[in-house]
Amino acid sequence: MSEQRRAVNLSVHLYPPLNSAAGSDRVQIALDAPATVGDALEALVARYGAEMRRYLYGDGDTVVPAWTAFVNDVPVQLNRDEALQTPVSDGDELALILNLAGG
Repeated sequence: MSEQRRAVNLSVHLYPPLNSAAGSDRVQIALDAPATVGDALEALVARYGAEMRRYLYGDGDTVVPAWTAFVNDVPVQLNRDEALQTPVSDGDELALILNLAGG
């Protein structure tokens, strides 16, 4: 008997500038379960390439601190390492918003 992997299907709302990298404000991604916010970010980079990576990670290997994710409208501050381990489930909605301050 073969083991069947469960899929975690997410609806992802991409705010500027991520929407320009993806060519859309909303995309669907499928991940293997169990899945995390970090897995979702890596899937976006894998699908949309260097531009998406630059927007999310800058020149480094950690998420640019100004990004916030919302999983089903619950904020996840991506400036904390443990935030990338936040679980996501099949049917969840993920939104990625760049927090900008100005005056």
